[in-house]
Amino acid sequence: MSEFEKTAIIIMYRRINDMFKKSVLAMVLIGAVGTVFAGTYDVVNREEAVFVLDGVADERVWDRVPAIGTFVLPWEEDVAPATVFKAYHDADNFYFSFVLEDEDIVSAEEVDDEEGVDSLDAVHLFFAAHQIDRPVEGELPPYYVVSVDALGHVHDYSLVYYLRDQDNDWTFTDQQVVGRIFDNRYSVEGVIPLESFREVGLLNEDNETLFLVGVFRTDWSTDGEEPRWISWIDNLASVSETPDVHLAASFGRFRLAP
Repeated sequence: MSEFEKTAIIIMYRRINDMFKKSVLAMVLIGAVGTVFAGTYDVVNREEAVFVLDGVADERVWDRVPAIGTFVLPWEEDVAPATVFKAYHDADNFYFSFVLEDEDIVSAEEVDDEEGVDSLDAVHLFFAAHQIDRPVEGELPPYYVVSVDALGHVHDYSLVYYLRDQDNDWTFTDQQVVGRIFDNRYSVEGVIPLESFREVGLLNEDNETLFLVGVFRTDWSTDGEEPRWISWIDNLASVSETPDVHLAASFGRFRLAP
């Protein structure tokens, strides 16, 4: 066997081993309730649950909430670092958490302005009431982005497909988020009042349960390379050859379960 063949076998073994370890870590983070398929997610109702907004995501309620743990790198063949998203609601609020493996966390104690979050490791939630590339009453509908870095800095804004009319002054009313860094991972917790969803039309009298959501993370590296976009939707490369999540295909459906 040549040295080249030996090296190829070693590389292949390391890759398989790395994939196995990441899969195991993801399952540990998901917990006992289980995961869901990309594209649809039931936000379970957990009335009277105890929620502490501290960025740790260790309240007992998270063990009773289904997870999105099937995150992928749509534009790469590599295995995405373990990423787990969970959400639930009660009569008043939408609660969410991310727990993320990251051995090279790019963070900053302070950011000069909101857009500074865009160059840091962060999670992103895109919210829409309608498919973003189809007009509603003659106009393209707005959608809403909440980006949170590993230490809880927020860049939130509204915009119109495709990357037009961005309003960095927009925010969900009374939205709260916290991020916290641990060894080789970080986590984010947040709470958004359901009334804030109603204010922007995500929910209304005719629709109190369904809205569209994109769930992502950006994984930067300290060597200065472009970030890797990680998504719960797998087929984005068939829509755009270059990394781009501001697409109708990036959104799945969330349903507030009774």
